[in-house]
Amino acid sequence: MGDPAFRIPGTLQTISDAAGVEAALKLALECGGTRQRIPLVAEGSKLAEYVGIDAARRIVEALADERLTIPHARKPMAIWLRKQGWSQERVARELKVERRTVQLWEKRAALNPSQADLFG
Repeated sequence: MGDPAFRIPGTLQTISDAAGVEAALKLALECGGTRQRIPLVAEGSKLAEYVGIDAARRIVEALADERLTIPHARKPMAIWLRKQGWSQERVARELKVERRTVQLWEKRAALNPSQADLFG
């Protein structure tokens, strides 16, 4: 299985199943630590602003009117943001962790490439 530290938390996995890992992590980046209601319609919603209209439509189709707690998912988020080209310092600032923590998470993900591939 992979390192449990780099698994996508349950709620984000549900979103990932509907619209992909990137959409789930974009939502976590914008709303991590909050409860959010999935709208009935994607068009014109905050969800569409956060994840894009196509992903929002898929999420709405699967989860319309559900109230979900969106986790922070800092470890998988850090790996994903680094793959998006963010510097360690920028990731650390965004996730409110030490730069050294980001380095450690990257090192652990490199030792377990099957988990890092989730974001490739």
